[in-house]
Formats: sequence, structure tokens, C-alpha cells
Amino acid sequence: MMLEPALTEATRPDGDEESYWAAVKVVQQRPAAKVWPELQPLVVSPEPELRALVPDVLRRLGGKSQPFLQETVRLLRKMLKAETSPLVLSAIASAFVDLGHKDVVDLLLPLTHHEAAEVRLAAVHGLLQAAKQVTPRFIELTADPDDEVRSWTLFVLGTLAELGLRLDSMREAFASRLEDPHEEARAEAALGLARFLDARAVEPTRAGLDRKATQEHYAQAAALLKAAGLI
Repeated sequence: MMLEPALTEATRPDGDEESYWAAVKVVQQRPAAKVWPELQPLVVSPEPELRALVPDVLRRLGGKSQPFLQETVRLLRKMLKAETSPLVLSAIASAFVDLGHKDVVDLLLPLTHHEAAEVRLAAVHGLLQAAKQVTPRFIELTADPDDEVRSWTLFVLGTLAELGLRLDSMREAFASRLEDPHEEARAEAALGLARFLDARAVEPTRAGLDRKATQEHYAQAAALLKAAGLI
């Protein structure tokens, strides 16, 4: 059977993530044309763990050549229309980190509004390739109630700023999170604002350095601010 050992690991009560992904990798390296038909029945499995196995395998099935890319996107689109499990929705969204398809915004942007934080976070990951297209939504997500969602969207916006995208709305989003309750989000906000050479980043950066925060972001922010003569 082409899907073993991934099937076993997906349904193992005491399984662990490392063993699961090792088993998925084994399946992904098998002939794509033989794996594909065995995945189809899992789409309607009553077990979410088996439905989630579909995008987990398809995201790298066939390697860089992606022989079933279009078929995969059509299948995942179909799954999204009916799926309710956060586990499966997260797997589908995460699959687009590797799939790199032009329809990613259409498919995943709605998931950034999902009630489950893990789904919103997975959607952010899947949308990284289209970050410029969804910048307004990412700015909104810097105020998300989940720590990780805020941190990741601040990181992505900071990367865009480093690459030259400098929107006033981005600058203000960073400024608004300088006192975020989550340390990583605060660090991302300080670094993002420092990339704008905004003086509001000075005191948060100094404070981060003084308390020897674990993030290297404050050191990077300090270097930018120092080069600009702000500290």
C-alpha cells in the first residue's frame, strides 16, 4: 500500500509529530501516480487525521516537479468548501507554503478570519508567498488575539519593510504593538519600526537590550537606529 507508513502514524494514539512527518516523507518519495489515487478516498474519511494526511502528503508529492500541482489545488479547493475541522483546515493552509500556487490568496484569505487561532496562523504561513498582495489584512492581524498570529504577521510585515515596502499603515501597526503583552511581538514591532528609522522605536529597543531579552531583534533594531543617529 502506497500510503503506509503514514496511515499508521496518522492514526496512532500515542504518535509523535517527528515520526509522523518522517512517515509522510517516505510516502512523498514514492511514485506520485501511484500515491495520488490512494489519497482520494481519504478526502471523505470520517477521521480528521486521515483527511489532514491528504494535504500533508500532497504538499511535496513528486518533489520539485510537482506533477499533480493543478489537480492538488482543485482537490484542496473542493475540501475547503466542505471542511470544518481546524486540524484539516490548518493542514490545507500549511500545504501552500510548499505548493506556491497563484490561487493562494483566493483560497486562504478567508481562513485568516477563522475562529480557531491555529487555522489563522496556518493561513498566515500559507500566504507568505503573497504577502504584498495581502498586506492590508496582515496589518489587521497585528491586533489578533493570538500571540503567535500577531508575532508572525509583524515578522512578515517587517520583512516587507526590509525589502523596501514602506507604508504608513505598516509603520503605525508596528508602533501600536510596542507594548504588546507578548515579548516576541514587542521585539518584532520594535525592529519593524526601526526599519522605518522611526524614533518611537528607540526607548522600546533600549528597554529590550537592558533586560537582555532573548530576541536578537533588539540588537538589530539598535544597529539600524544607531546608523541613523537616533541613539
